[in-house]
Amino acid sequence: MRYSIYILLAFILINTGSSQPFIGGSILAWGDNEFGQCSVPEPNQDFVAMSCGGVHSLGLKSDSTIVCWGNNFNCQCNPPNSLNLDFVKIEGGEENVIVLRNDGYIAGWGRNNAGQCNPIAPLDDYIDFDPGRWHTLGLRPDGTIEAWGSNNWGQCDVPAPNENFIAVAAGYSHSLGLKSDGTIVAWGRNQFGQCTPPVPNEDFIDLECGLSFSIGMKSDSSLVIWGDLTGGVSIVPEPNQGFVAVAGGFHHVVALRADSTVAAWGSNNEGQCNIPEPNEDFVAVACGVMHNLALKADGSIVAWGWNIEGQCNIPEPNQDFIAVGCGEINSMGLKTDGSAVVWGVDQFGQCLVPNSLNQDFVAVSGEGANSMGLKADGSIVVWGDNDFGQRIVPEPNQDFMAGSVGAQHCIALRSDGTIAAWGRNNYGQCNVPAPNQDFVAISAGDFHNLALKSDGFIIAWGDDTYGQCRIPEPNEDFIAVAAGDCNSLGLKYDGSIIAWGLNDVGQCDVPEPNMDFVSMAAGRSHCLGLKADSTVVGWGTNEYGLITVPEPNEDFVAVVAGYIHSMTLRAYTTGLETPSPLIGNLSILTVFPNPMNSSTVVSYASPESSNLRFDVFDIAGRKVRSIQIGTVPEGEHAVIWDGRSDTGEALSSGIYLLHISGDGILSGSRRVVLLR
Repeated sequence: MRYSIYILLAFILINTGSSQPFIGGSILAWGDNEFGQCSVPEPNQDFVAMSCGGVHSLGLKSDSTIVCWGNNFNCQCNPPNSLNLDFVKIEGGEENVIVLRNDGYIAGWGRNNAGQCNPIAPLDDYIDFDPGRWHTLGLRPDGTIEAWGSNNWGQCDVPAPNENFIAVAAGYSHSLGLKSDGTIVAWGRNQFGQCTPPVPNEDFIDLECGLSFSIGMKSDSSLVIWGDLTGGVSIVPEPNQGFVAVAGGFHHVVALRADSTVAAWGSNNEGQCNIPEPNEDFVAVACGVMHNLALKADGSIVAWGWNIEGQCNIPEPNQDFIAVGCGEINSMGLKTDGSAVVWGVDQFGQCLVPNSLNQDFVAVSGEGANSMGLKADGSIVVWGDNDFGQRIVPEPNQDFMAGSVGAQHCIALRSDGTIAAWGRNNYGQCNVPAPNQDFVAISAGDFHNLALKSDGFIIAWGDDTYGQCRIPEPNEDFIAVAAGDCNSLGLKYDGSIIAWGLNDVGQCDVPEPNMDFVSMAAGRSHCLGLKADSTVVGWGTNEYGLITVPEPNEDFVAVVAGYIHSMTLRAYTTGLETPSPLIGNLSILTVFPNPMNSSTVVSYASPESSNLRFDVFDIAGRKVRSIQIGTVPEGEHAVIWDGRSDTGEALSSGIYLLHISGDGILSGSRRVVLLR
């Protein structure tokens, strides 16, 4: 939300004292830090872009990976880092999903209010796991247990000695571990005795948890159940033998016998104990709150019981499944290729299986409970909340050149100048005004959007309660946009900022002198502006010191603003070579036409005879064209760029930055819009 991804790399416009593009710096964050949104992870270096969500932060590294920190309630700080392949186990907690890959890598997504989706590193050294309501247990190859998430009843405090474990099980707020000697260790909440294994505590070969009860399977394949026995969960159907697998719900149990039949007992208020016919050929079982899944030998799934969220409606094709799992109101299965399918309640995006690696990103955006990354191939990845489908990027997910996240919606700009919008549409913020064409920049506010046309004209739509969609006249000569919660900013070609919308704390009162701005950011009630001299100016509320820029106020190359925190990117950790002393000012005078279609003429003035080079960079800071101009005398000259790369390829529509340098002198960069 805080600014358009399109202008993320506007800092290249600033003279960093080198003829090379900016390649990385450190982030300075200040303001409220309740969720750690101002605690930049170490090493704080090599960042090339950043974004503020509501109370979380994102940074893009020079190696194209994303780092996130701050509030992680919806896993908005967990960039996807696994393809939907090669999983060997899948299970769910209350509203989250945990998976284990065949190489020992573990991952989680969905609700993360207690950190239950944040496994303990290293993440690639697990052999088993089991999620409880808000906590998760993970088993390592060396027989130790890791526990993470809620610990209000000590359910994550693994008793010493933490060794020789071969299986784990997690309940609502208690935990079990099976030792190699056949004994069970239990810890956590024990109000029903669920942590007191019956005597003799021996000869166990497997274990499972229900809501507040525990299940142990003996070496003779019989079951022992203790704890909260509501619904008669301890009354195992005769014969109590021949069991090979078991699962526990809130107040019922489902178990698989060696003859491939299923038994179910306990509370039956939603029919969860009524096994569908024919009761045969089953190979695995799983249990939710009040529903069950059973896997057939032919790879199909049978589901029965409570179906309030469609958790018993198996997605087609119902075939090729090799494993099943349940959350409280979710169902999940693994296919033969190790891919995961999840269905049922999707409030926290738990039904959207991540399918991306944390690599090849060129831009980031964040807001509310969502994060977004733009890939080098033009695709977009969104993670975090999915209440309104904001993680479901419209097809085709390609050819995007920018994206921006609002409170509960997203917008993205395609290379053909059109905009896609999706998610919540309560104010029409996903209804892009016609004609949907010729756009070159975008920014999403909480419930409104700004978009810049190639002719410097701004279009605004969505919530207009405070006039944030009413652009002041003259609506012309704009080169960038930034949308805050309920206010809007536009950067003019002359370096001035125009602000409009809600102004209750001065967030629309740009400080004088209103000039020399090269970038800007709008938060909830404050704004930041970056000057050409690399200093930052703030206005609006100063709660939490939001607009009090920490000293020294210098060397900044980018700004972003969150709800109640601010961030800037500094250039002094770039590792750039020390430039030769500047001889004088090398100036790009004009770029015409701009926007360009096939070619543009770049006029410039050299302070003295110099050997010059003309470079073109894309919005990701990559050099796409270099032209050796040669030695020119003092005075005004021109160079023509034909819109092509060094390989002769016609470049796609977008923003490009033009640079002239040589013999110890450096021009400022100029922006050109290429429209095909």
